[in-house]
Amino acid sequence: MLNKPLTDILALVSPTSKTPDASPDLRKANLLFWTLVAVSLVTLGKASPDGLTGSNLLWALACLAVGGVAGFLFGVPKVTQNKRPTGGKAEDAKEDDQTFERNNNLTEISDWLTKIIVGLTLVNLAKIPPLLRQLATIINNGTGAGSDFGLGLAIVLCFFSLGFLLGHVNTQLFLAPAFSRAAREARDAKAKAELVEAEISRTTRSFTQGAAESVEQREIHVAGEKTVVSAKEQALAAAKRAFEANSLPDAKKIPKKEEAASEIAHLVLSGGITKDWLVVEAPRQAALHHLQDGLIAGLAMAISVAPEPQDLQRLARVADLVNWHNARHKICLALAKLFSTGVAGKADVPQATAILTNFLRVGVDQPLREKIQGTAAVIARSTGITPDLPNL
Repeated sequence: MLNKPLTDILALVSPTSKTPDASPDLRKANLLFWTLVAVSLVTLGKASPDGLTGSNLLWALACLAVGGVAGFLFGVPKVTQNKRPTGGKAEDAKEDDQTFERNNNLTEISDWLTKIIVGLTLVNLAKIPPLLRQLATIINNGTGAGSDFGLGLAIVLCFFSLGFLLGHVNTQLFLAPAFSRAAREARDAKAKAELVEAEISRTTRSFTQGAAESVEQREIHVAGEKTVVSAKEQALAAAKRAFEANSLPDAKKIPKKEEAASEIAHLVLSGGITKDWLVVEAPRQAALHHLQDGLIAGLAMAISVAPEPQDLQRLARVADLVNWHNARHKICLALAKLFSTGVAGKADVPQATAILTNFLRVGVDQPLREKIQGTAAVIARSTGITPDLPNL
């Protein structure tokens, strides 16, 4: 059972390790310090009358540990705050830019303790040599070194110094970059989540401002004659136009698909068709005419505007049928809307994660990848649970 931890430690120390959490500087520093610790232990064994005994080793490790804690306290990275220019306007006063955006209690405690330690050391500077002599005497008595005051003092100074440097350098080279990386990832996730939420707001506003078309039917011209068609036929006609747009250049294709999805969503919101009808019809059209993507895009857009408790289950039933990135974008927006409004909660995170994971596995372009990341960030912000997604 010790093989795995031992392998991890050796990977961190080795200067040739490819472990992602260990920077080259950190690996080299660890190799140097642990080499010095090993040399010091060998020297201690040679200098001790009875060799490297258990008591010698315990005292050396104790001094190393105390030095490591002190080095950690003096090495904890400080939170820096850069005020954004306000321009004299209250509305421009945003959050401070912080290098590390996490709870900084550890930083404050470290700051207080280091000031206390330095203050007490300066005030009691004259008392330190006698205290060191007493400690060395205790170590000598415990290790059987007798009156060899120098051996005990060497153990204290040598291993405390090594521990201090080891703790300080590891904290600076590992903890500071880790804090910075975590803060950067949090800021990136927040920015992507805000982009997704802004896109949802734009979609909702466009529906609010646009006039819904007729509930049950609309008049269209077919072969020069007016024909009254049902809402379901209108939805299928819109999905067909979206499918036929695939032959157009991107500049024309995307607006055509957006128009078709918007029309289908209007039919849902006006009561002409239901979301459940789209869920049932999508698999049938996938087998017959490959019109499922247009129908699913319209369903997702309708959910983004008017989310309901069963919408996540509806999306889960049809998400695997989607082939277009455009439709997957809209499903991501719909998922974000469900979680940001509280319609979906913690219990629904696994189902949403499964949908997003499937998108990643079938292949995505960079815009869709960013949309998936933004959706995951919205879910994490709303529920406190971060979706476990691959290849992000």
